[in-house]
Order: sequence, then structure tokens, then C-alpha cells
Amino acid sequence: MLAEVGGQLIVAGPDPLGGDAVHLAAAGPYPPPDLALVGRSCHDEAELSRLTREHYAIVSPVFPTPSKPGYGPPLGLDGLARLAARSPVPVLALGGVTPGNAAGCLAAGAAGVAVMGAVMRADDPATVVRDIRSATLSVKTAVGRGGVWS
Repeated sequence: MLAEVGGQLIVAGPDPLGGDAVHLAAAGPYPPPDLALVGRSCHDEAELSRLTREHYAIVSPVFPTPSKPGYGPPLGLDGLARLAARSPVPVLALGGVTPGNAAGCLAAGAAGVAVMGAVMRADDPATVVRDIRSATLSVKTAVGRGGVWS
């Protein structure tokens, strides 16, 4: 189904399906599996420093998020910029990302944004994704990066 639209399934955690793409928690496993695409959740500089053969890191929470209340404290754009500058791999910003702040994440150094709650809670999820994509495309054009993961 995903091949028809050029998509790729990324399984959270060790993949029981035997695929070639996983996203791992900050806690492990270490070392990560040797697959075509490996991502990891990171929340601070220490977690980023443990990356070995990961291809990207999702850095969170950037903003307060109703999806995981009390998870944080939020990094803010300054914290995101600091971690993006020190990361050995591209980072995606997650946590409280909305159409109103997505462009700021890219301007702070994120390669893209990852979105959950803003889309899941929306009356019209397609519009939210379209609005975030539009906001990030303007930054992508200016700085040569950007994208939306949901």
C-alpha cells in the first residue's frame, strides 16, 4: 500500500515484521539494528551524543504538548536550535508543533517537523497537514530543508 504512494513504514521499536525501518526510544536498544532507516527519540544533548548509526533523531518536546502533558520541560526554539547544531544527524522537531510554529522549528535548525496531536485532534486533519506543509515550505525554500512527518 505504501509503495504505491512512495511511502515507507517506520515501526516504533524493534520491528516484529522484519522491515527495514525502525524508530527507537532514547533508552535503547544500543547499538541500533543495521537497517536501511533508523531513527531515535532524543530529549537532550546526552541522548544525542549516544547516536551511532541512526539516520535521524526526533527531538522533543519543543513546545508544551497536550498529547503528553508534563513531558518535558519544553525545549523551546532556543533549545531546539542548540540540539540541532550539536546533532550528528538531521533532527525533526516534535511536541506541540502547529501551523503557527512549524516554520520556526525549521528556522531553528530542524530538518523537518513530526506531528501527532495537532493532526489527531483536528476536525479537519488534512487542512492541518496542508497548513504545516505550507508553513515549512517557505522556510525550506529559504534554507534548503524541511518536511512534515505525521
